[in-house]
Amino acid sequence: MPESMHSIDHPTIPGPVPPGHHPPHFTEIVCIDVKKVFDSCSNVECESFCFELDEDCAEIYPASPEPVPPFIVVSCTAGTATVGPITILPVPGEPLLRRVIASICGPVTVTFTDATGMTFTINIPQDCICFQKDVLLFMPNPAVMFGHIEVVSFTCLGAKFIKENEDFEICVTIGLRAIVKSEGWVQLLVGSFGYCPVPPTCRELGTLCEGFIAAPFPTIFPPQIFEVLSPTSP
Repeated sequence: MPESMHSIDHPTIPGPVPPGHHPPHFTEIVCIDVKKVFDSCSNVECESFCFELDEDCAEIYPASPEPVPPFIVVSCTAGTATVGPITILPVPGEPLLRRVIASICGPVTVTFTDATGMTFTINIPQDCICFQKDVLLFMPNPAVMFGHIEVVSFTCLGAKFIKENEDFEICVTIGLRAIVKSEGWVQLLVGSFGYCPVPPTCRELGTLCEGFIAAPFPTIFPPQIFEVLSPTSP
């Protein structure tokens, strides 16, 4: 066997395997408790939510003086979305499927300026912006299985003001990416290389003084003429 094929060429540590190298053979087969994903689906949604100004879902700060139109949106930022309680319901005629139902809600902050140049903020509470999930997943034993939703991204894609009769509304467009899973705790037999090695020493950011001391000492005196001009210079 060529030397490059021996397992000694690749250490048994986490990370990618270099091209042409092979990891060593398993040293044992172990039984582990893991959370197994039995089924999953990805979900992408984009929706606009509109609220009247100075209502519970769109209170303006500061409260006075009252902003003077026209308004210009400066920024729209979405906070961290959370997943509400997940409900699992049976599907008539489909004993291996279950409905996974939940809501994904998150807060949004909009900053804008009015005709006077003053800056205002609209804080839209979390319970005002919600996406409803109701999907079908393979779940053969719901007694020991459960639903899980992972929010990949919850982003404000834009905001604008619209005028309805004499009142203004703020509309925010929210993009959501989420993964819905059916999971269950199981015992699996897996190949193992044994226990993980002791990890390397952690790197620390250090202090301002450490960076100052490690930096090279600056030149004190100005350069001389022979350090600037080459011998061939006129």
